[in-house]
Amino acid sequence: MTGARVLLVDDDPAQIQVLKMFLVQQGYEIYTSLDGTEAVNLATQIHPDIILLDVCLPDMDGYAACQKMREFTSAPVIFISVKCGEPDVIQGFKSGADDYVSKPIRLHELSQRMESRMRNASQLPSINIYRDKSLFVDLRRKLVMRNGNLVHLTPLEFKLLVCLVHHAGEVVSHKVILKEVWGHCYLDGVTNLSLYIHYLREKLEDDPEHPVYIRSEWGSGYWFSVQNEEPI
Repeated sequence: MTGARVLLVDDDPAQIQVLKMFLVQQGYEIYTSLDGTEAVNLATQIHPDIILLDVCLPDMDGYAACQKMREFTSAPVIFISVKCGEPDVIQGFKSGADDYVSKPIRLHELSQRMESRMRNASQLPSINIYRDKSLFVDLRRKLVMRNGNLVHLTPLEFKLLVCLVHHAGEVVSHKVILKEVWGHCYLDGVTNLSLYIHYLREKLEDDPEHPVYIRSEWGSGYWFSVQNEEPI
């Protein structure tokens, strides 16, 4: 994908230079980092379309860096490493990677893998309408109805609902919700998030103390629970 943002993380400057030159020729926009901590911070700023990540990094290994990135981004991650034994590859996938490539790197094969992973990511379905016997949500029209009655949501309440419905059926971490709804400046605002979850439950749930739609995963985040019918 021409113009796609690539975060390239490797502790070897020579390796970075080779990959950067090749990927720039392929039309990518390249951002580089030599260590895991810097890479995680950079990823929060540039919102990469794909991440190429070495395993052996000086401060934290690539597995730990990938796990931290998965708290706020769903961009495809491809590990690039000399460590290519089965346990290494399995650990890579468990940490949240989408692919694993061994060194020395075959550049054109890597480019094709990148294109494939980004294409798959762009084709993931996006839920715009949810409907069951009690609740109707149309995200495009910004329309919410419960038991046939119009539900009035504030802009922030609606943004929070959009975030949860788009990830229906999966736990969304506090950090991801705060980033998508409030932005980077509020990544520590878990108390504020809890308050708005309470507001949403008051408006959407028959019994806010025992919610069926907006569920909590203790210590992790929240998830939107699909009832009866599938989202369409």
